[in-house]
Amino acid sequence: FERDNDAFHTYDEGYGTHGDGVARSAASEGNNGGGIGVCPNCAILPLRVGDTFVTDGARSAEAIAYGVQMNAAAITMAIGALGTSAGMEQVVAHAYEQGTLLVGAAGDENSYHHNFPAVLNNVIFVHSISHITGDDDGQVYSYFNTWNCNNFGSRMDLVAAESACATGAVAQTVGAIGMLQSAALENDTELKSGEAYQLLIQSATDVNLSEEDRAAAKAYPSAEGWDPFHGYGRLDVVAAVERDYQ
Repeated sequence: FERDNDAFHTYDEGYGTHGDGVARSAASEGNNGGGIGVCPNCAILPLRVGDTFVTDGARSAEAIAYGVQMNAAAITMAIGALGTSAGMEQVVAHAYEQGTLLVGAAGDENSYHHNFPAVLNNVIFVHSISHITGDDDGQVYSYFNTWNCNNFGSRMDLVAAESACATGAVAQTVGAIGMLQSAALENDTELKSGEAYQLLIQSATDVNLSEEDRAAAKAYPSAEGWDPFHGYGRLDVVAAVERDYQ
């Protein structure tokens, strides 16, 4: 974006600046007086594709191609592109083949509609999930309530507990992929994109609320196994890494 080799941007949505907030949630270091990310030893490569959440499909494709060339384990796509193309589809397929797993935001319109490039094949399609208490000051006993800012539909893969909308789920999921690849490296191996994806969905916690719990939480419908509001379930980083070590 603007071809100035400057990753800084000014877009602020209350989550810190957008890309910076995702980076912190995914990979903030520990023991430095602040919060800690999902994968605190992961390195972040900034790929600036715009100055707002909405960007251009061709520019996004170019950034993905560069990230793959730099051997990124995963790429966050907390964005919405105005369009897509055959070139974008080819870049996304290339990323998957080369072991770079893309994670895309379902979108924040509380709607059943597509968000590019997240909706493309071989991209993990995610949104966030919240606590079930219905009271921010109450005791949190579970995280099974969908934020009503998130999109849903037939492409849902995973949900993640977060205080932000789909953007936050992208950060959590990319951090989880970093943890999986780190565990694999400790075992002198490397995960292919499909293997990392399978570990994530097979270890997810199924979201299947009783009607009583759903009414109390005012949550969206859920069902045993995959459903269009929660995909295969809620991200469980510990369970995924444990499967990785097995």
